Amino acid sequence: MFARNSLFIMILLALAGSFSGCVVANSPAATPIGGETTSGTASIVVAWTIAGQPASSGCSAKGLTSVDALVLDAAKSKILGKATASCATGQVTVSNLPVVGGVWLQIDGYTPSDVAGSPSWGNDPTSGPFNLIANKLIQVEAPVDLIKLSGGTTYNGQGNVYVTWTVQGKNPATACGTFGISTVTVHVKDEKKNELAYIEAPCSAGNATIAKVPAGASRYVQVDAFGPKLPESWGNISLAGPFSVVDAQTTNSPSAIDLDRRSVISFDWAFASGSCASKGVGTVYVQVRDSKNNIAVPMTDPWAAKPCELSASSGYDARVIDYAHVTPTCAIPPNAKGLVICNAPAGGVGLFLTGTANGSTYPIVGGSMNVQNFQANTEIDSLTPIVLAPCSGSNPCQQP
Repeated sequence: MFARNSLFIMILLALAGSFSGCVVANSPAATPIGGETTSGTASIVVAWTIAGQPASSGCSAKGLTSVDALVLDAAKSKILGKATASCATGQVTVSNLPVVGGVWLQIDGYTPSDVAGSPSWGNDPTSGPFNLIANKLIQVEAPVDLIKLSGGTTYNGQGNVYVTWTVQGKNPATACGTFGISTVTVHVKDEKKNELAYIEAPCSAGNATIAKVPAGASRYVQVDAFGPKLPESWGNISLAGPFSVVDAQTTNSPSAIDLDRRSVISFDWAFASGSCASKGVGTVYVQVRDSKNNIAVPMTDPWAAKPCELSASSGYDARVIDYAHVTPTCAIPPNAKGLVICNAPAGGVGLFLTGTANGSTYPIVGGSMNVQNFQANTEIDSLTPIVLAPCSGSNPCQQP
């Protein structure tokens, strides 16, 4: 993990202001899925990142030269189409696909020394499912992140994960009762922080085994704690991991997971009237400042660009910004709003938003909110969304 301290930039306060799934690009306006004809062929375009980095820098940093995008059928047993591109281009279109539903994307990243069919990087698990529509270009909403594969292979089967925990460093047999925690829910997640398996257990037990976890690399554990005396969100502050789950074996989480109060601000945004689609806004850039007006997360940060259509059901990457770390590792509380600023500092933060059309950084709308007198180790879920209004002299917007 890399600290964000090196990213702080002092400036004066002057507002110059994904998730999984797909959209159907049908110029000039998007067409919703459903009711289309089934004759003809379809195409799908997908972009990628490398270990969270943009392809323009991540490919060279990891030595990747080419990427294969394979579209698999619903059973993941047949390749329906394939396209190859230079890794640094960051995206590719797979064309002439049959019109079917429930397809999956397998993205393989190759170094010059990799043998065909045995990539050293890829998405694990595969991405999807997506529905293909006749004579339409399906665009995957969020870039697919490629991770280092173990030996150039993909894991199969299922394994178990054994997890232990403490409460503020204390033995859970007594500490759970002291802090009013009765139960915990233990989640195992993949590298995209999508849930793979979970189990509920008594907090005082201090351990649990989660069975039938899909085997694979880059697994993480999130523990959420519940009880009648918990006004704040409790659990592990940062996700535990990554670790690998091996077929037919029990894997121990790296160490005892300590449960504590989470420090989180979460909020939504909205328009005074209309929607993201009606306003032509595809991306919202989030800038975060501390109580002294230092920029902690600039709009150019890789994690600052979020899909305008954002909710609590969106994927982890679309929702989270980690104030303390460049690459987010924090756990999202169960009741958080759409966007989550975790590890927020005491004293408060300033949030500045700019909305743009997809593929553009030209400001269309903007808005802001200050969260003052914020205390560490508490959770604030704003009941009032930030209103995004058209950029104007009275509502200046910052260019991302």
